[in-house]
Amino acid sequence: MDEELVKGIFEIYKNHFIPAYSDLVVITINKPSVVLLEIEATYTHLMKCLMNEDVDLNLKKAKGHLYRASVDCYKLLWENIYDVVTKVDEYRSSYEGKESELLNKLKEMNRYMVDARRTEVSEVGTEDLEILSAWKEALTLGLDIFYSVNKAEMKKQMKRSRYSGPFSTYIYPIILGALFLGLGIIIGKFL
Repeated sequence: MDEELVKGIFEIYKNHFIPAYSDLVVITINKPSVVLLEIEATYTHLMKCLMNEDVDLNLKKAKGHLYRASVDCYKLLWENIYDVVTKVDEYRSSYEGKESELLNKLKEMNRYMVDARRTEVSEVGTEDLEILSAWKEALTLGLDIFYSVNKAEMKKQMKRSRYSGPFSTYIYPIILGALFLGLGIIIGKFL
């Protein structure tokens, strides 16, 4: 049995899969099927190892599936926190921290995301731990921002901003004025 493969599986499991999967389940209140399928495949290959069926090959396949499950967790996490994290810059007062701290975290998080994606695209088909680490760094910052946002306050601000702008400032009063003028003319004819 290849000891390096076993260490690699445990490293991915402990340092990447468990933290990402835990956050994903808590945030989405769901266990995404794409991740469950990869975990099922991982366990299947590990069980084959226990049955002494081509141990090294099955360890390698198990590691590949666990790696893919971890990447999927990171991407699904990002997909689920994206709206809050990217809109927090627009609705800064909903962030429970210093504005300068927020701007630095957003800048750093975006740099990590670009690096993670660039590394992933350039290393397609490999199981590079740098990719997992880059995703983890970006999501650590993203989750820090996500958990530091008062979501109720952000929703209030978003709702208020919908009712501001050119429509509510100029067009809405003109429409209301025309409506009341027309109503006044109609009522005036009957009096």
